[in-house]
Amino acid sequence: MVQWIKKLLQVTKKKWSYQEIIIVYSLLGVVVAGNFFQLNNMGYTPSKLIFQNVIRKESNQEIGMKLLDKWIYTLTSVEWSKPSLAIMDVTPYRKQIYLKQVACGEIKGYFGQDENTYLSTSEMNEYIPQIPTITSMQDYLQFKDKSYVYSHYYTAPGKMEFDLDMFEKWDFYDLVTKPISIDTTTEGPKVLIFHTHSREEYIGGLTVVDIADALADTLEKEYNIEVLHVTDSFYEESNTSNRPTGGEYERMEEPIRRILEENPSISVVIDLHRDGVNEGVHLVTEIDGKETARIMFVNGLCLNRNILGEVEEKEDLPNPYIGDNLAFSLQSMVYMNQLYPGLSRKIYLNEWRYSTHMRPYSLLMEWGAQTNTSEEAMNAVGPVAEILAKVLQKD
Repeated sequence: MVQWIKKLLQVTKKKWSYQEIIIVYSLLGVVVAGNFFQLNNMGYTPSKLIFQNVIRKESNQEIGMKLLDKWIYTLTSVEWSKPSLAIMDVTPYRKQIYLKQVACGEIKGYFGQDENTYLSTSEMNEYIPQIPTITSMQDYLQFKDKSYVYSHYYTAPGKMEFDLDMFEKWDFYDLVTKPISIDTTTEGPKVLIFHTHSREEYIGGLTVVDIADALADTLEKEYNIEVLHVTDSFYEESNTSNRPTGGEYERMEEPIRRILEENPSISVVIDLHRDGVNEGVHLVTEIDGKETARIMFVNGLCLNRNILGEVEEKEDLPNPYIGDNLAFSLQSMVYMNQLYPGLSRKIYLNEWRYSTHMRPYSLLMEWGAQTNTSEEAMNAVGPVAEILAKVLQKD
């Protein structure tokens, strides 16, 4: 390695001054350090990254450029065999946005026909996913095909490197036909609604808290489902902005767990959010002549892929209820598309856990986006309440 560096320096000295060489290698050092920080945030600790995933498997790798490419990718996050991706991968602005999303646990973006590409605003604004309408038991049998399920119902960020091997644990036919109901034998609330990011708002001033107030009221009055709506803020006390600064998911857990312990009657937990999208994107459909904000369900799989491409569970983010979470969101989406085609976006999968690990039937919901009006967001309350009641066998 030392000799290789010396040869590289000999080449570069002929073209660049020492000052330029220092600048280039300083920038490379910044890229490497930033990439390790990013990988650490994604669950790849330095020891796991280097000793377990590279050195441990080195003897099984082809000697030569393939191994060198893996080291370059590990250090810089640049896949040199695909030059078209290099500019995007090393652009500091994009990486800083991504790091901010990781730190905040935010769910960003709108995903179209090719979920692993970056779409222009016009394409994002025009694309509506074609979700099949399930009308018979024969239609349900299609859920036995994982590729069918993923292509029609799910999307994932490119960084997750999603493939069907991440679905190995689950039989989606079982999930979509699994009976889900609330426990009516006990007194007390059956549904908990809260907000990890309670300040997310819409054009016109309403926030996700206002939307959840209306949802809770509708579930109770029209479907006799008792709801406990927690409006507590989990932002840092010094943070007065509407944007999360990170740590909300950690601060949320202890008080929500305490509420669940105090209310054992709660069967369903909903963390209600509002998405953030490009300003040119308007997530809206028409229901009964009213412009209505579209809904996206979110599932954390607690999985990622190591640098050798192997699927690994995120040991630091255990969730024993992932299958139940998937059943709840998938059935909600199926009913939503039956009753209100166009209301649902594809279910968003990511490697994180979010807030879905404290009860089996936990649901993280993105209710429209910052480009929706308060009226559009409020117009979705009735349809969503009806869908939840159907899934919970209360309609």
